[in-house]
Amino acid sequence: MWAVGIGLVLCCAPTILAQPVVRPVFKGNDAVGPCREVKLAAINPLRLVLGWAVIDGPAAGIYLRVRKDWLWDTVQRVDGPCGAQPRDLQLVHDGVGRLHVVWTGVERGVRGLYHARYDGALNTQPALRLNTADVDEGSGDIDFPSIAADARGALLVVWQESRPIGFRVRAARLLPDGNFEALGAVSGDPDDTLSGMDPQLLTTDPPRVAWHAVDEVGHRLCVEEWREGERHWRPSEYELKLSGLRRDQSLILKDSELGVITCWQEREEGRGGVALNIPQDQVIEDTPARLEETFALPPGDHAQPNLSGSLPGRLTLAWQSFSGGQQMLQLASLFSAERPAEVVRLSDDLQRFAASPDHVTLGNWSAVAWVDDARNGGSGDVYFTEVNWR
Repeated sequence: MWAVGIGLVLCCAPTILAQPVVRPVFKGNDAVGPCREVKLAAINPLRLVLGWAVIDGPAAGIYLRVRKDWLWDTVQRVDGPCGAQPRDLQLVHDGVGRLHVVWTGVERGVRGLYHARYDGALNTQPALRLNTADVDEGSGDIDFPSIAADARGALLVVWQESRPIGFRVRAARLLPDGNFEALGAVSGDPDDTLSGMDPQLLTTDPPRVAWHAVDEVGHRLCVEEWREGERHWRPSEYELKLSGLRRDQSLILKDSELGVITCWQEREEGRGGVALNIPQDQVIEDTPARLEETFALPPGDHAQPNLSGSLPGRLTLAWQSFSGGQQMLQLASLFSAERPAEVVRLSDDLQRFAASPDHVTLGNWSAVAWVDDARNGGSGDVYFTEVNWR
């Protein structure tokens, strides 16, 4: 295991490498706020969408701001019902460039799933509460949805269903014609005594979902695969790729051509870091090589890791660091070859508690958004910047 701090990574970088260019920070929400759960979706640097939720108060709702050809449109509130206390926001573009917006909201005391779909002008379909009656026979709350567009133009959705007797992971497919196709319980039969929690979509073709099975003796990380012919979820051979890797419940998983990327938080006596286990494009004794790195400088609390990009190529990690009474955001670019990581600071001193970053990396370009957390003395505003890697 090789663990390094940010300072060591930077010191090892060759001096001939050009430094990344970080663009000036842009405030995205105008006067709407306080904002939470900022998300980004981008087709390319010329076409991206910034979204966020306002959870409480008269302005509660889901908000979007589009940038086209480097110009920002005005802030738009998603039309239609959004439920009370909207949260769990997710954004993704499908194969024809339409934007899908998914979140959860409360109606009649139950948290349900909402969806809106837009074309490039943000003027197609208003928000709808999805009818999950054929998916969920009870009245459990829907939490932590994860979405991805598949090759057929459908939108895969997985979520954690909360019930009085425990939790289950469920899935559905939102078809291009708007119909909602049930894909059943990912985490087992209805009478299963295990609780299924923390779903993550790994692949779309075929659909594969990672989740944690929790019972009275502990938990284990599982991967299920949708078998179209059987119309059923089955344990996936993909789970073998996780052999020997860390499996705790803080784990973030990302599929790549080289293998599974894993990311987690490390905490020890009030300090910690963000760690990654990264596959390398080399083989040692018939075994693919892996590199483990820990980013833990400046000393303090490091949290909310977020991954984008892929391997081979450029993988990026965004996270928040609390040190010296102030919270900042950092972005690291990592590679699958013997090339040192590049790390840049994103937020500036105007954001007292920069938090919850989301980002997109496409080639040598990264876009990052975050909120200055109003719960911890920040303004509650949304901020955005870009990094051009060299």
